[in-house]
Amino acid sequence: MYKATRELIKARQPFTNYVVEVVKVKQVGGLKPNNCLNNAHSLLSRKNGIKIVSGWFIEPYDPLNYIHKGVEIIQHWWNVDASGQHFDTTLSNHIGEYVVDMEIAEYAREHYDDIESTVASSLLFTNNEFMKVNLDDDEIFLSDIPSLDTENLYLPCNEAANSNKHSITLLDYCLTRYQNQNIIKEAA
Repeated sequence: MYKATRELIKARQPFTNYVVEVVKVKQVGGLKPNNCLNNAHSLLSRKNGIKIVSGWFIEPYDPLNYIHKGVEIIQHWWNVDASGQHFDTTLSNHIGEYVVDMEIAEYAREHYDDIESTVASSLLFTNNEFMKVNLDDDEIFLSDIPSLDTENLYLPCNEAANSNKHSITLLDYCLTRYQNQNIIKEAA
């Protein structure tokens, strides 16, 4: 288990009535990228016992990513079948760990009319601290987050109790990821 995964579980558990834990998820992909909530929702089936799962996808530490030098923790949605097998129709061939956090789904359901999105903010784990990540148009905003309580995860960056905000353009971020992937491929 990644250090970032252990720290996420430790930081989230006090704010939920559910168990926050690592689960094995089969990545099947095939549905629309960057649309995990809708993808998971489209497969709900009482007849077949398919349910929606909220949680996190934690990517491995990437020392080549000079923009943020940390671990990306993506708020993510996937499904579980009647036999308890988890599967993801959004991601395929991604390396990382999945953490179930059903408080995310519960909060989104209870506060549906009061929140901007049912998808909570993603996180960056850097220097042994979490930062909140929000995307707005072509910029990625990183901001301090006082705690990982569920309400803070749903507040826009400018409303969370933060005094430290940074932004990078999405283009710079994508170019860096693309360059890093090419460096890794060339080294292999």
